[in-house]
Amino acid sequence: MQRIVNTNPTKVKNNIPIILNRCLAKTKSGEIEYVDEGKGIPILFIHGTLSNSNTWRKIIPELSSRYRCIAIDLPLGGHSIPLENKVDLSPNGIANIIKDFLDYLTIDKIIIVSNDTGGAYTQIFASLYPESIDKLIFSNCEVQEVFPPSKFKYLIKAVKIPGFTFLLGNAFKIKKSAYF
Repeated sequence: MQRIVNTNPTKVKNNIPIILNRCLAKTKSGEIEYVDEGKGIPILFIHGTLSNSNTWRKIIPELSSRYRCIAIDLPLGGHSIPLENKVDLSPNGIANIIKDFLDYLTIDKIIIVSNDTGGAYTQIFASLYPESIDKLIFSNCEVQEVFPPSKFKYLIKAVKIPGFTFLLGNAFKIKKSAYF
């Protein structure tokens, strides 16, 4: 597979007022929107389910004078660009999307800051790609005994229903503008 090198990120416009500069990564998983601010040691910010990189809009300006702050819009329900139909959205699949994204940015080692469900995906990423981790910082994250969170416990049984994961995964690929 051909690796795409980021030489000039494309700026993205959307209906949300732009607080931080947004870019578009063309990865093997599809197009992924992200924020990339500052220079220095790279920090990747991972959000939780039904959120996006705007989760980090207050902390990035504080850190971007000393660090390269990157916040990805993972396909967890708060993203604005749907991914290809064939993309694996399982926890391991999300970890692979993170790896594809870092490869696109040509970043070999990263500090990851995560919160909410993003912490669980970060732990899976770290277990699959330990060589890519410099440091991990978890803030209010689901871990072992609290993953999934209680309000999503039904998913443990629901994923055993034929077709459920297909429908749920495809729900996250729907373009917001098509229905709202």
